[in-house]
Amino acid sequence: MIVVESFILDHIIMLLSFYFTYFEFFCNFYPMSKVIRKFRQQKKKKRSNRVKIKPRYPAVGVDREMKLINLKHQKGKGAPLAIVMIEGKKHYICATEGVAVGGVYILGTEGTIKNGNVLQLKHIPEGSAVHSVEHELNDGGHYAMEAGAYCSVENHRKENDQTVLKLPSGDKKVFSSNLRAIVGIVAGAGIKEKPLLKASIQRKLKKSRNQKFPKVRGVAMNPVDHGHGGGNHQHIGFPSTVSKRAPFAQQVGLIGARSTGRRTGAKGKAR
Repeated sequence: MIVVESFILDHIIMLLSFYFTYFEFFCNFYPMSKVIRKFRQQKKKKRSNRVKIKPRYPAVGVDREMKLINLKHQKGKGAPLAIVMIEGKKHYICATEGVAVGGVYILGTEGTIKNGNVLQLKHIPEGSAVHSVEHELNDGGHYAMEAGAYCSVENHRKENDQTVLKLPSGDKKVFSSNLRAIVGIVAGAGIKEKPLLKASIQRKLKKSRNQKFPKVRGVAMNPVDHGHGGGNHQHIGFPSTVSKRAPFAQQVGLIGARSTGRRTGAKGKAR
């Protein structure tokens, strides 16, 4: 009996030694799986060096001169950034079409009508093109900041100290005449002139902006894949407006829409 127990004990010790030897051999030659290695590398990944720059011109009490020292490209953006020096400090603003490195421009309330100058709306004549229009006083610019965008000065309401601007969308909006804007249009307007020609170029462009391409229409799918799929021809078969209280699988199309179709009269009236 004692001999049998000692034999079993020796056998267990031998198996354990073999197991640990094999485990050590496996770890030396196969440290970890690809999946584990991937997640561990993500945990140890350092913070990205990419800095997201928001182009804003600063608030100043009196007129200041700003010197354009460089033009910079920002990843994922079509419009170039202009690096300007104001009172010894660097600031980033949207580059205006026609500005040049080394040029001196005005930042303040009033001045000459020149591309690149930052002026108040009440000092900009009607019919002029402006961009980086402020939404609130001294916020540094909010409207018309993409490549080739601009707002048109429609008219000034001097009795109410208001200015009507035509936005890039075509809508007319009323702003306070004390808000500031940059005279001119945003540079980089020709970014959309070159044709894409191939779907692969469009795919790379969308991928750089974290957008999906290609995007399949719902009516082109099967009914098992989408609520608009199926049928003898491509049609929805019922109104596309869906209640926001509908079941989750039914929420495809225009969910909780107030209205559908083209808006009539909105672009002709200032609001």
